[in-house]
Amino acid sequence: MTQINKTALRQLHYKIAPIMIFPLLLTVITGTLFQVAVVTGNADNFIWLLELHRGKFGRINLEMIYPFFKWVWFINVRSYRCYNVVKHPKK
Repeated sequence: MTQINKTALRQLHYKIAPIMIFPLLLTVITGTLFQVAVVTGNADNFIWLLELHRGKFGRINLEMIYPFFKWVWFINVRSYRCYNVVKHPKK
């Protein structure tokens, strides 16, 4: 890979990474909080957490593409990590 491509790849990663971390954090936080609500017997009062967890944001319903968005994030992170491990192994 040329220096230009490495730079472009890094710039793309720095732009995409903060955006891609949002769905993961939202999924983890809402899933955990909903489980706490289930354990305490208050699941009926916190259905909105489950809707957020699945990608339904009020009138905006992303339930069909939200899992794909998280999958793209996962592949992005894994591929970038594999690239770094191959190119820069620990000594």
